[in-house]
Amino acid sequence: MPQEQKKAARTPGSGFWSAVSFRWKPHKSRRKRTINLEDLSLKLLQTSTADYACALAIYEDRFDEKLRVDTDIITRLVLDKQDDREVLPYGLYDGNQVVGFCLLTRYNKERFIYADYISIAKEVGSYGVGKTFLRRMEEEVQRLTNTFVLFEAEAGALVRFYRALGAGTVDYMHIMPVMDMTLERVPGKVMIFPKPESIDRDRYLECLSAMLFKGYTDWVTLSLSPEDAVRYQQYIADLYDELKDLIPEAVRVL
Repeated sequence: MPQEQKKAARTPGSGFWSAVSFRWKPHKSRRKRTINLEDLSLKLLQTSTADYACALAIYEDRFDEKLRVDTDIITRLVLDKQDDREVLPYGLYDGNQVVGFCLLTRYNKERFIYADYISIAKEVGSYGVGKTFLRRMEEEVQRLTNTFVLFEAEAGALVRFYRALGAGTVDYMHIMPVMDMTLERVPGKVMIFPKPESIDRDRYLECLSAMLFKGYTDWVTLSLSPEDAVRYQQYIADLYDELKDLIPEAVRVL
């Protein structure tokens, strides 16, 4: 189900836990812009503004294609207000300039926030900017829910990168779903920031269920045919059963 890359959208679009699928990757930059990290701020975006279109362009340029959904779907979900779900688009600002993008989705029934699609513009990507982005997101999650941040990261260098920022890793091998079911699944880790000493297994499974069935199924199936949507729902259900068997009774955070 490859997604065609598009230009930015024409009309740019509580709880105990939060989940963040933080998949930004450090990169080799051609030309850096000077950033004062203290000036970086996270602001809610309005879909009718040029800043929202700019943020979506950063997302399309920087987010891993195999894990990306179309910007039209993002805008559709932002505008589709429901009693138990609210999708909130945020921009990372350097002064008045948008330099990053993320979504926070609030599921009121589950008392849970799921964050995804974190992307940082090429000209500002660095260890310091990534760390500050994570801090600003934690501050916003605290404002919304008085809790902490849970997110996914691909196994390897990216996990080490986030651990260096102070995040903890849930002690089992997580598998991140892909948008195209013909591609191999992505091994990863579920990470927590700031790092707690422990996690209740039942609450963690509730969090994982929301991540998979509402964070993935609800979004991805919007772009699929009815037949493929049924197949993707089964794909996620099978993955959840597999992961549930991997999670120990005593969930450790390393």
